[in-house]
This record gives sequence, C-alpha cells and structure tokens, in this order.
Amino acid sequence: MLPQNRPTNHIVFSLLLCKFLVSGNLSIYTEIHPSKKMVTVCMAMYVVSLLGSVVSFGYRIGILIRLNDITYGAHYYDREDIWNLYRAEQNLGVEGILFTSSLCVSVLLIFLCVITRLSLKSTQTQFIVQHIPAAPQSETASN
Repeated sequence: MLPQNRPTNHIVFSLLLCKFLVSGNLSIYTEIHPSKKMVTVCMAMYVVSLLGSVVSFGYRIGILIRLNDITYGAHYYDREDIWNLYRAEQNLGVEGILFTSSLCVSVLLIFLCVITRLSLKSTQTQFIVQHIPAAPQSETASN
C-alpha cells in the first residue's frame, strides 16, 4: 500500500543533492579566489540547481498527493494494521519537511542569482577597502 522505493526517485534526489553540494563548494572557492569567470560559473550552477529544484517540486507534489491518499485510505479502510497508518503519516511528514527545505533553498538560490547578476553587471572599478582601527586615545590630560 505504501509507495515503493523506485530507483528514479532516488536518482533525481541524489542528483539534486550533488548539485547543491557543488554549488556550495564552488561558492566557497569563488569567495576565496574571486574572478569574473568564477562568478559566471557560480551563477550557472545556481541556475542549474534552481531548475533541478523545480523538477524536484513536481516530484514532491506528486508524492505528497499520493501519500495523502494513502494516509486517508489507511486511516479509514485498513484498520487491522495500524502500522500502515503510522508509516504513511511518517512518510508524509518527512516529504513535507523535504519539500519545505527545498523551497527555502530555492529562495536562497534566487537571491544568490540576483546578487551574482548584479555583480556581473557592474562595470565600475571595484576595490577592497581595508579598515585599520586607530590606536586608542589615552584619557590623561596633556599639559
């Protein structure tokens, strides 16, 4: 009665996880060694990860609808085996948490794409300002 563990579901979600990991590592490398090429590659990975998230939303919505139907069926029609209901509700909760976290990651990826696009669009010469704090002033009165 519960959905089977299909290899395609695991492949889609593991590829999405790999894209998130590569994007994160690439972002860290770009922060350490900034260049226009690396920022462009970083933005491309953000866009690819964002498209993967859209595909993931489609799968997750289908899974959530199916699990909701299974939970309903286990609750009303399969009263002999209460563990079917527990498993269905547990799967529904886990998929709901994963859907919510994917939604949060997508919002973060959209923000990063916007920031990356703005940094690529700027044509002004940019430089790093290093702030060196001044020596503390002594509070003794000078004569």
